[in-house]
Amino acid sequence: KNQDDIFAHLHHDLSGKEDALKELNLENTRLSKQLEEMRESHIVDMQKARQEHAEEKQTLQNEINELQHTLKGLRNFESEKDVVESKIGAVERELADERQLADKKIKALQRELGEKTR
Repeated sequence: KNQDDIFAHLHHDLSGKEDALKELNLENTRLSKQLEEMRESHIVDMQKARQEHAEEKQTLQNEINELQHTLKGLRNFESEKDVVESKIGAVERELADERQLADKKIKALQRELGEKTR
């Protein structure tokens, strides 16, 4: 009878341990699935972040290119402006010379007229 009690006790103990093991296996499976889902979610998040970073980088590069193009246009404009201002300066000097010459001619003609009217 004592042996039967020991076997019954061992069987009960073993049965409890099997149940606990089944519970642990279920928990392990659940945690493994959860971990896999988290890992996949993390991969997706990282891919999204990389994509956003690449898009931001491209946007900034486009803005830089646009600004460089504008700057080049402004430099060309400044260069053309300098050429035009230089030409204007030359014309103004020419006009000043012609004005001086005309003034001299007028004075000479006025002198001549004054001498003839005397």
